[in-house]
Order: sequence, then C-alpha cells, then structure tokens
Amino acid sequence: MPAAKAIRLSDYSLVGKETALAIEQGLAEATWYASPVPKDQMRELLQRRDGPAIRDTILWFVLIIGSGWAGYHLWQTGSWWAVVPFLIYGVLYASTSDSRWHECQPRHGVQDRLVEQHALRNCILHGDARILGVAMEPHPAS
Repeated sequence: MPAAKAIRLSDYSLVGKETALAIEQGLAEATWYASPVPKDQMRELLQRRDGPAIRDTILWFVLIIGSGWAGYHLWQTGSWWAVVPFLIYGVLYASTSDSRWHECQPRHGVQDRLVEQHALRNCILHGDARILGVAMEPHPAS
C-alpha cells in the first residue's frame, strides 16, 4: 500500500508565506467593487413596498389557476394539448413556490404587517408546513 501524500497546510496568518506570495502577485490591497449607484438612490430602490409583492402574487395565482383550469378542460376533451398547460402549471408551482417562502418570512419584502401575514398564510397553504414554526418567529433584524 503506497504511503499517503502529506497534506500541505496553507498559512493564512498576516505574516505567513502565503501573505508574501499574495503581495508579490498583486492580490493584496485589492480595490473592492463599488456600485455606480449613489447611496441615496440605492436606499430609495431598497425601500419595501407592498404594491409589487401584491401584483406579482396575484399574477402568480392567476397564471397557476388558469393553467390548471386549461389543463383540466383539455384533458377532459381527450386532447394531448393538455400537456402544455400542465407543464406550465408544474413549472410555476415548482420553481416559484420555494422563493415565495423566503419572501413570506416576517419583516421581508412587504411593508404592511397585515399583508405579510396574509401572504404567509397563502404560502403555508401551498407549501411545506415545516416552515410554519420558523416563519411565525420574529425576524432577527426587527
């Protein structure tokens, strides 16, 4: 059985060999990316608003209900065209439902507490109930 190769541990201390190598290669003292958007404008863009969240949720429900309805009725007629709305339904249900859990967490995305609670209840109806215990706890930032 061959001997195992020795594992080389990197020395990331402030005075180690890796530090000198990083300085030689120009990796130290790097300039960090700064957004070209001014701070005041960034704060304005990051303000929580209820309108977009409500609009997007209504659009999601309309599309998911509409594609389910279309799939059901096309299936009843015996048409293979039912596959298309069922695929749309599956993509909408599977891909966006998980991200909605994140947005339904308390103190996320929406400004109004009642809208937040309503969105959370809707998410609970359409997802994994295990999140209920976590979602009802206050957000650490609040």
